[in-house]
Amino acid sequence: MRIPRRTGEWIFIRQSIPVEIYIQPMSIYYGLIDKLYFPGEMSMGYLGHLEEWIVDLINLIKDKDTIKNLTYKYITGRKKKLPPNVRRILDEYKDDVSLDFSMKIRTIYGDVTIQPQEYNIVDDLAKYIEPAKDRHAFIKYINTSQQLKGKIAEQVFYMRSRGISYHDAIMMVSGNIKTQNLFYIEMHREYVKCFCRDWEQIEVKRLKQKMLKK
Repeated sequence: MRIPRRTGEWIFIRQSIPVEIYIQPMSIYYGLIDKLYFPGEMSMGYLGHLEEWIVDLINLIKDKDTIKNLTYKYITGRKKKLPPNVRRILDEYKDDVSLDFSMKIRTIYGDVTIQPQEYNIVDDLAKYIEPAKDRHAFIKYINTSQQLKGKIAEQVFYMRSRGISYHDAIMMVSGNIKTQNLFYIEMHREYVKCFCRDWEQIEVKRLKQKMLKK
């Protein structure tokens, strides 16, 4: 999986999320890194088993959070900023070195943490915006203003003034949209229904949340 940037990534929610807040599977949100994990740390089989590079770094540094932050620098190409002894260990195990990441998203009901196994990073946001033109997907807004700001807003305004639709304009600038506070995307529920075994429970949660919002 591609390494998320500190500034955030658009992520695809792969499955039903076990939280009270309704989040539709196959939806796309902008996520920020919440926590760093060693490979497999979120799985039951992790206890009692650490990869050799992690053990070597723990013997050297002790503090696991420090090790994770140094490892993140290493895998994102900032090797020169590492202490020489840390870099030497990571170089020795470079083919095995990796991290998992939980991501925090913003919904209209509050922030939610998405675990590593629950999402994929989106490489091209435009391909998820495009289906919204034919209502196969829906752009939904985090707040009521529905406003882009700054240079992106100017670009969209210019394209709209030239007769380009809002969806097409958003799709054209989508590579530059990096914010939690604007919108998220949901696939049409009929598509989601075809791929989710627990669809009935998902619908119950959605309807419950809808009732609470009124």
